[in-house]
Amino acid sequence: MKKVQQGFTLIELMIVVAIIGILAAVALPQYQKYTQKARFADVNIAVSSTKAAMAICLNVESATASCDTFAKIGLADPGSTDSLASVAITASTGVITGTGTAAAGGYTSIFTPAASGTFSHTGTCIAAGYC
Repeated sequence: MKKVQQGFTLIELMIVVAIIGILAAVALPQYQKYTQKARFADVNIAVSSTKAAMAICLNVESATASCDTFAKIGLADPGSTDSLASVAITASTGVITGTGTAAAGGYTSIFTPAASGTFSHTGTCIAAGYC
């Protein structure tokens, strides 16, 4: 008489567990980076709205000193959230600095205005690939 197989052997089960472990070891760091990148999007949004308002102000006023505070560009300071530590405008230079909280990686996004209304972008978020 032939024996009918009644289940999986121990070695087959161990192979499946090893494959699941390998997949989890690869996926977990990628998931953590993805969630930090998504949290940093809050910083990018706050900085982008400030940058757009400043660009309009620079086109109208043609002077950085006329557009170096939130009041002068017609916006309220966005304050802080779970992901956004702060958005600051440097007096007289108009440099916009957005900083993320530790949950968003603590990275910065810095925009330096030119008189023409264009901006150069620097910050620690560029090397990390978050902005």
